[in-house]
Amino acid sequence: MQALEKIITTKSWVTALIMLLFIGVVLLKALDTNRLKGSVFSLFNINFIESESEENTSFFDSFKIVIFMFTVIVLSLLAYRFKTYRLSINVSSFSSYLPVF
Repeated sequence: MQALEKIITTKSWVTALIMLLFIGVVLLKALDTNRLKGSVFSLFNINFIESESEENTSFFDSFKIVIFMFTVIVLSLLAYRFKTYRLSINVSSFSSYLPVF
């Protein structure tokens, strides 16, 4: 009888990134609830975009840093998913995600 080798690919790193994104949303809500609501509804309300552009705030504002990191992680996860779908990669590890990030 021959032993079968069982290969297990874990995707716990995806779960960790999704939890990090959830913590980011909670942090954004704690930093400024009104700006978060305005950012969500900015697609439907042009007045919020105009008022944000008139404010003279620095890029190094904590709210902008957290929302920037949130956006980068979400877009890189989408690009990674597209990459694995198009190339039919069987190995889905964190090291194959890093070039996208």
